[in-house]
Amino acid sequence: RVNLIHHLIDHASNRFIDNIKAVYTGSLNQALLEDGSVADKIVQTFKQVGYQHVFNHQEVQNLELQGHRIITGLLDIYHRLLQLSGNQFNNLTQGNSQGMSYAALLLNRVDSKIIKAYRQSVEQQSLDHELWEFYYRCRLIQDHVSAMTDHSALDEYKLLTVAD
Repeated sequence: RVNLIHHLIDHASNRFIDNIKAVYTGSLNQALLEDGSVADKIVQTFKQVGYQHVFNHQEVQNLELQGHRIITGLLDIYHRLLQLSGNQFNNLTQGNSQGMSYAALLLNRVDSKIIKAYRQSVEQQSLDHELWEFYYRCRLIQDHVSAMTDHSALDEYKLLTVAD
């Protein structure tokens, strides 16, 4: 197993180096191991075995469905922050939650580092400010949810949907 992993890593590393310009310009439109090589065939075999013998089991599919529902549910809940105007959200990040108590409660659940990154990004943006502000707000929510572990996402979902 170790030798096989080393072979795959070496092959991917060599492909990366051989295609460094395409990687940097973003024009390499394939995975490093998708090249018809022996390494590619090994990966395809692993995928086929995984699909046939692991991912088709009922309990794995149940976990996949639960995870999808949890993430979708959290995004639906935090979507409320996207319904605010840019000015309202800016006020909220500065502690002015007048008339937005539910949104303030949601924002209080977001890590202060993520909020700080949002504010810095918005302050640095001068062109098409409204569009970029909304983009960074979407990123704030995405970063918040994606930073959660499986267990913390489940706990957050249960708490916010009052499902315990």
